[in-house]
Amino acid sequence: MKSSIKSAEAVQIISEFVELQNNLNLAFRQIYPNVSKSFSANCPRQGLLSLQEEKWTFDKHGVGVYFQSEKSYIIVDIHSGFVDYPQAFDAWRLVQYFESKGIEQIYYFTDVYDLTNKENNEDIVGDLLEYLWEDNIIEVVLLKLNLYGLKNSSTDGRARILSQLSRLFNEGSRE
Repeated sequence: MKSSIKSAEAVQIISEFVELQNNLNLAFRQIYPNVSKSFSANCPRQGLLSLQEEKWTFDKHGVGVYFQSEKSYIIVDIHSGFVDYPQAFDAWRLVQYFESKGIEQIYYFTDVYDLTNKENNEDIVGDLLEYLWEDNIIEVVLLKLNLYGLKNSSTDGRARILSQLSRLFNEGSRE
């Protein structure tokens, strides 16, 4: 029987995460406009919101809000650093998202990042982020929190080309 490992291309899946995170944050802020930037004041402990015909539960924690889809169980954990940088991400939040989607492999060019060993996943995704940074696909947006952001791929042709090449390399290696 053939393995059913779920894989995803790095730039594509991170872009998907960033868009979902941003949309959840915007929906949350529309419902609760008086919540402080750091989620420390006027933030409900728990609740429910709708986004694109899907219900999301949320729980406030420390300096953030943990969202989970009621239907797909996808997890997006937003923290106060993301308010000023809504397109930001870090290794831990990406790991939560990838695991909640059942993704076991992330590929970038010919490299495959195996996420089946849960104990090391944050380090593995950290290594991936380092390569993406070296290739000028992402940038550091807030060093003290290790937050990254995707470079604007509409203006950064190199990022777009590298992402496309990564997909081509991976498709060729599966044949």
